[in-house]
Amino acid sequence: MATNRPGWLGHFSESLRADKRFMLKAAGEDREALRFASDELQDDKDLALVAVSNFDDALKHASQQLQADTDVVLAAVSKSGLALQYASHELQANNKGIVIAAVSNHRDALEIASQELRADRDVVLAAVSRFGSALEHASQALKADKDVVTAAVGNFGLALKYASQELQADIDVVLAAVTNTGHAL
Repeated sequence: MATNRPGWLGHFSESLRADKRFMLKAAGEDREALRFASDELQDDKDLALVAVSNFDDALKHASQQLQADTDVVLAAVSKSGLALQYASHELQANNKGIVIAAVSNHRDALEIASQELRADRDVVLAAVSRFGSALEHASQALKADKDVVTAAVGNFGLALKYASQELQADIDVVLAAVTNTGHAL
């Protein structure tokens, strides 16, 4: 069944695309399996979990109900933090655990998070501790937080350019940046 041709499931009969066993196998091999699943299987959590665990963009083909399901979205952002863009607005804006999982997994996931969570110290620290360049998407207040900026530049010295002007002139922060990346200045 394995193929690298997106959309190949569209050529199968409705009865096969409504067969859960067949679609579970397909969901492990085709990133668009959810797109071609029968209407009934579009809302099947087991199928969605298999798909999002195998393909970083499978969540975009899940039903709105599954895009709002904490378990499905957590599995998706654990595969790729960018899957956060396909999660319901409610989860993007209000589920700190999901957003922390996403920002810990992809350097650009913080950009997708709500403004409120970009201003959450725990969320931003999770992001910059792994991907210093995520500081670019943090709130202005956290770009002026010495601990947050030090974590960012300790991971990626060039993140210094996203820090507040005051911290760009702070000797401890600059030394942390230069220690990490010699040409951070």
